[in-house]
Amino acid sequence: MSKHVEGRATLDLQKKEVISKILNVWLSNPNLRLGQLLVNAMSDPSVKTDIFFIEDYDLLKLVEEFNDKQNPVIYPQITVQIVK
Repeated sequence: MSKHVEGRATLDLQKKEVISKILNVWLSNPNLRLGQLLVNAMSDPSVKTDIFFIEDYDLLKLVEEFNDKQNPVIYPQITVQIVK
């Protein structure tokens, strides 16, 4: 019986969740190889650990934050016409 460790994906379902979300980010950045994606996500100056030691959900958070910076949500321009 494994004990849940904070930030670590221990169950198969949790591991699939983490990998699936990282895959979605990778697909959003088709010009990056997987290693480039992970290293770029880890390059944030606030990261005080090596990729070898980072917990799964912490890495996922960094990858998602990297994606948000690379692919910001752009809202379409809306034109409003007022009719009398």
